[in-house]
Amino acid sequence: MDRKPVRKHNPAILHDSVATSEQRLSQIKNLSLVDTESSMFHRDLKENKLPQWMFITPNMTSDGHDTSVTVAGNWARTFLEPLLKDKHFMDNTLVLITWDENESYARQNHILGILLGDAVPKHLVGTTDNSFYNHYSEIATVQANWGLDTLGRPFNTAGGNQQYVAPNLDLKHTFSGRKVFGPIKKEWKGSEAPSYYKDTIEVDDGLNPPKGYEPAKSK
Repeated sequence: MDRKPVRKHNPAILHDSVATSEQRLSQIKNLSLVDTESSMFHRDLKENKLPQWMFITPNMTSDGHDTSVTVAGNWARTFLEPLLKDKHFMDNTLVLITWDENESYARQNHILGILLGDAVPKHLVGTTDNSFYNHYSEIATVQANWGLDTLGRPFNTAGGNQQYVAPNLDLKHTFSGRKVFGPIKKEWKGSEAPSYYKDTIEVDDGLNPPKGYEPAKSK
């Protein structure tokens, strides 16, 4: 029996700015490989109305959480192979396939990321990149692509990869002509709180957080 999608895998709905806006809620649409006629994703694809940016997550069966990497791989292949041949979809498109966690919380969370699409330069097709990235790197990539303000964190600089434009490292400076998002600067102005994020390739796992961030012991 398939398990339906879970709320925690839908990041947009967790924000009040989305949950309280009928217009923004309308942009969260269903996707079905079983019934493509009722799938809003496939309707928008057919009418060439897909947005410039999308976040897609399968249900708990198809994403491998309650099954296996084989099930997840079969779902991804069934979903993506037709799209990679679709002229409406393949229009300077970049697809990132990744996961949120490895199998064991006790190990540092090293996961696979795969880039597909006609936006990948031909000379990079089939290559690998051993630089350090995390999920915030995806956010930083989106911000850089559309010239948006940064979130003021060193999300994609930790590996020292100089091929890509780096976001800001703090709230006070501007790098690469991009500044920190105004509401973030206002919220954190004057804060002396230490930053969890460092310019390092050290990846902290859930059971061994950085010094000073350990859970408070119950009395």
